[in-house]
Amino acid sequence: MKNKEKHSIKKFVRFNDEISSNKQQVFENAAYDVSETVHSQKSIFKNHGFPTLSTNIFATKLSNINDKQLCSARAIFITLIIVVSIIIVTAIAIGIVFGIIGSRQKDNNDQNSLSTVSITVLLSSVSIGSQIGQPCLSYTTINDPTRNIAQNLNYGTCDNGPLFNASNGGSWIRFVGTGGTIIPFTSAGDYHCGAFSSGWFNGTLPTAVGISSNGTVCFGVYMHSCISMVNVKVVNCNGYFVYFLPPAPLCNARYCTT
Repeated sequence: MKNKEKHSIKKFVRFNDEISSNKQQVFENAAYDVSETVHSQKSIFKNHGFPTLSTNIFATKLSNINDKQLCSARAIFITLIIVVSIIIVTAIAIGIVFGIIGSRQKDNNDQNSLSTVSITVLLSSVSIGSQIGQPCLSYTTINDPTRNIAQNLNYGTCDNGPLFNASNGGSWIRFVGTGGTIIPFTSAGDYHCGAFSSGWFNGTLPTAVGISSNGTVCFGVYMHSCISMVNVKVVNCNGYFVYFLPPAPLCNARYCTT
C-alpha cells in the first residue's frame, strides 16, 4: 500500500508537472501569438505607410490648390487676350468708318471743286468797248478764268471770233479777274488755257505810263513752243496793260493769262 500511494503521489506530481508544463507552453504560445500579432500589426502599419498616406493626401490637396490657382491665372490671361482683341477690332472698325467718311468728304470736296470751276466758267464775262480813241479808254474787257495757264479743262475754243475783230486786224483787249491780267512770258504747254495750243508773250512790257511796245505772241504745239506767231502791241495804262491782239492763227488756240 505504501508503495502504491507513493507511486500514486508520483504520478500526481508528474501529472501536475505536465499540466504546469502545458500551461507554460500555452502561455508561451499565447505570448508568441500576441507577439506575432503585434509584429504583424506593426508590419501592417509599416507596410501600409499611414504617415505616407497622410502626406500624400496633403500633397494632393496642395496640388489641387495650385491647379486652381493656375486655372485662375489662365482664365485671367485668356480674358485679357479677349479684351485686347475686342479693343483692337473696335479700333480697326472705327478707323475704317472714319476712312470711309474721310473719303466721302474728299469726294464731296472734289465735286464741290468741280462745281466751283463750272460756276467760274459761267461767271466769265466780256465787255466790248468802242475800240475808237485812246487804247487805255477804249478796249474790250475779258474776265475769263479758263484762260489761266493752270487751267487744263475745256480746251475746245479758239480766239478767232468777233471779239478780236478780224476786219480791223485785231482789238484792244484788257484781261481782268482771277484768270490773270497779263499774257505769260513762257508757254503753258498743250491743253492749257482752254485750248489745245496756248499763246504766250515774247517781248517786254513798257514801264512808262502811256507808252506802248511791240512784241509777238507764240503758239506752241507738242514739242514746238512757237510753231506759229502773231504781232501784237501792249500799252501801259498806269496800273494795267491793254493788248492789241489779232485773231489766233490756228484752232484750237487761245491767248493765255496769268
